[in-house]
Amino acid sequence: PEPEPPEDAAHGPYIKGRSDGGFYPKSSLSRAELAAILHGLASYEPGEACFSDVRPGAWYAQAIYDLTAAGVLYGYSDGTFQPTEPITRAEFVAVLARICGETATTDTTFTDVSDGWARPAISLAQEKGWVSGYSDGTFHPKDPVSRAEAVVMLNLFLGRTPDREAIDRGEGLRFFPDVEPERWYYYHVMEAATSHTAHWETADSEETWLDPDAGEYALSEGFYCFQGRLYVVKGGSFLRTEETGRLEGVRD
Repeated sequence: PEPEPPEDAAHGPYIKGRSDGGFYPKSSLSRAELAAILHGLASYEPGEACFSDVRPGAWYAQAIYDLTAAGVLYGYSDGTFQPTEPITRAEFVAVLARICGETATTDTTFTDVSDGWARPAISLAQEKGWVSGYSDGTFHPKDPVSRAEAVVMLNLFLGRTPDREAIDRGEGLRFFPDVEPERWYYYHVMEAATSHTAHWETADSEETWLDPDAGEYALSEGFYCFQGRLYVVKGGSFLRTEETGRLEGVRD
């Protein structure tokens, strides 16, 4: 008999933009932001305050406490976590490797990854297909991971595949004025930011979306400029024309 397809799965949004409505794909992902994302994707036993620079009550505090207690995140030898600092590409894949709990069977082929603490995790990430590196054969392990890169790697790690046809229809999507459809990360950002039910017709078919929903979100009112275009936020969302529903930029 042919293998059965996976059961439908609820894919909730795990990342969102900022209060001005932008996603900021090229901005670096902070250590606190990664903690909050991972905390929203799985359940963890409550942890206790453990870092001198993570104030109890901060929006990221409990996520850092819980993931540290679970052995997913580590701090530094001086007792700090440095929550607002960017997380590097090496640190990012090391976190994924800890969650995965597997060991690579092949060594990385990236030319700029030296022997050290991160090499096993980078090897695993390359072997699993979570990362592909750059066209010149490098990985840039010390570079900060961007928000766009983080979303792509997390989707690959989670096995979440964007339904391009559903996304192209544009129904129920979260709009980010700085994430254009032609960008290499566009579909992955939509996958990460849109609530939907993942459905598979067969065991080897790609994910298709059912009931996409951008969800409720409120933006700070005002005028915002993204990549040379001015947008208006009114009533908690981007202003649209009544006739077409299209987003209305004030000027180009």
